[in-house]
Amino acid sequence: MIAYQGYISKLIIIVINDITVCYHPAFSLSIGIIRILPEMRRDGRCARITTDMLNLDSEKHLYMFAGKGGVGKTTCAAITALHLASLGKRTLIISTDPSPSVRDIFEITSRENRVKVADNLFLEEIREDDVKARWKKKFGPEVYEVISAYIPVEKDFIDYFADAPGISDEFMLDYIRDLVLNRDFDHIVWDTAPSGHTLRLLKMPGIFISHMNAAVNVYSRLKKGRESGRSIFTILSSWTKMSQDLVEFLRSNTQYTLVAIPEALSVVQVEGILKDLKGEGLAVNQIIINNVLQSCEGEFLKARHDMQQRYIKQLTDTYGKTVGITELCLLPGEARGIASLSKLDKALFGD
Repeated sequence: MIAYQGYISKLIIIVINDITVCYHPAFSLSIGIIRILPEMRRDGRCARITTDMLNLDSEKHLYMFAGKGGVGKTTCAAITALHLASLGKRTLIISTDPSPSVRDIFEITSRENRVKVADNLFLEEIREDDVKARWKKKFGPEVYEVISAYIPVEKDFIDYFADAPGISDEFMLDYIRDLVLNRDFDHIVWDTAPSGHTLRLLKMPGIFISHMNAAVNVYSRLKKGRESGRSIFTILSSWTKMSQDLVEFLRSNTQYTLVAIPEALSVVQVEGILKDLKGEGLAVNQIIINNVLQSCEGEFLKARHDMQQRYIKQLTDTYGKTVGITELCLLPGEARGIASLSKLDKALFGD
C-alpha cells in the first residue's frame, strides 16, 4: 500500500494492489453517494476505484434489467446471472426480447428452449409462440365459455382470440411469475425487451383490471358457461384476481435495475422510464451507467469523455440520493463468452 497526502488540499490518495482510492474530508458532508469509476487495467479488467458495487437484494427472486435498446441490458443481465451462479445459486436467465441475444452473449449454439450455460446457470428465451400455446392450454377453455355464452362461436375461435393485443403480454407475466413461484431456481434474471415494449408489458395487469372493473356489470348479466356450469362472472373474477396477483408480484418480488449509457437520448429515457414505473407502483433500485470511457488521450476521446461526464453528473445529481448508481467501463473488446463476462463480474460486484 502506498499513501500520498497533500497537506494544503487535504486530498489523500491511496494505491492498493493497482486500485486507487481518493479521499477528501469534505466528501463525507457533501456527497450523498459514492460512484464507481472503473478503469481498464493492463489485464483487461475494469479496476474499481471506489468500494461501491451493484447491490442485489437477496430477498428478491426476480432481477429485472430494463432500458432503451443498445445500452447493454443483456450484458448486465448476463453478468448478474453468472455472478449468482458462481455463488452456488441455481439461476435462470430469461429473455422476453423479440430479438433476443442472450444465447449469443454466452456463445450458446443449442436451440433448445432451456439450456444449461454453466454450473448452476440455465438460459431460456421466452418465445411469443410458446406463450400463446401455454395461454390456450391454461385459459382457452374458459375464454370459450365466456365468449360462447354471449355469441355462438366454434372452439377454433380461441386461436383468433390468442392473437388479440395484450393477451401474450398478460400471460408472459403470468408465466414468469410461475417460474419464480415454482422455486425450481433460487433466482431468475430477466433480460427485457427495449423499454417501450417492457413498459407496455408491465402496465398490462393494471389495464386488464381497469377493463374488468368497468365491464363487470355487462359481463355479470351473461349466462353460465356451457360446459363447466360456472357463472361468467365467476370466471371473469378469477381473471381479475390473476391480474391483481401479478401487480402484487411485480411490486414485492422483483428488483428493478435500469441500464443507460452517458448520452442524451438514454438520459432522457431514464427519466421517462422512472416516471412510468413509479406510476405503476414499481420502484427502481439502481441505475447502471454502461460504456463509460476512461481513457481521454487525443482530442476525439477527450471530447467523448467530457460529454459522458456531463451526463453522468446529470444522472447522479438527479437520482443519486434515492437510487444506487454504478458505472461500468467501456471494454476494448466484446463482452461475449463466460471468460469476458467474468472479468466484468469483478467490476460490477467486486472480488
